[in-house]
Amino acid sequence: FFFSSRRRHTRFLPVSWARRCVQETDAEYMGLQEMQEVVYLLQETNFRELLVYSMRVLGKLYLHSYEYTKAIFTFKQVNFFCKKEKFFDQKMKSYKSLGLCYQHLKDFIKAKSYFLKQLQCAWYLKNNRYELLAYDLIGMQHFYLGEVDKAKFYHEKMIKGSVEPSDSPIRKLGVSKLVNRLQKNELSLFIKQQSQDKGFSSDEGSDIEIPYTNISKDQKLSLIHI
Repeated sequence: FFFSSRRRHTRFLPVSWARRCVQETDAEYMGLQEMQEVVYLLQETNFRELLVYSMRVLGKLYLHSYEYTKAIFTFKQVNFFCKKEKFFDQKMKSYKSLGLCYQHLKDFIKAKSYFLKQLQCAWYLKNNRYELLAYDLIGMQHFYLGEVDKAKFYHEKMIKGSVEPSDSPIRKLGVSKLVNRLQKNELSLFIKQQSQDKGFSSDEGSDIEIPYTNISKDQKLSLIHI
């Protein structure tokens, strides 16, 4: 059981109830008000994993409701907790959702940057499904930006199920950048905690994009965003 003491009376609720709520991610069956209540109550508990799941579902409900500003804020909070708790799987999914938010807002460059972060997490977790999904989403952003050749390259990678080899220099560099960024953010968070600064650490980091193949080898390095 967990409880809320902020209200006029203490409320005891079973954890199984909260877990049932967060497992239902379809906006058609899940109300915003109910999910907000779950997150509100979980913030007073030590159920960090459940809180992360709940916040991500709440963000998805905002996204389905076209409340993109609230969705972005919620997903960035999810990333904050993921950095502290190392919930990389949830972090990867949150990056995907942030990218979708910015895609809806027609900020395709920012959307692409989050889908690239999703790709880095997928490489780190060796999650082929989310790697291929990232290729599809990155390709869409290139298409919206009028970069047809790059869009075609990523689309074909997704269609063919062409995952990046584990010994690929680009993949190794992407994972290295992800780890370095997380370590840097953890150090920044530690310093802020020591100085009693309660601000969120920045989640903006450098992106690495796979060079598409219809260019010369000498030009490939120019496509790596560092």
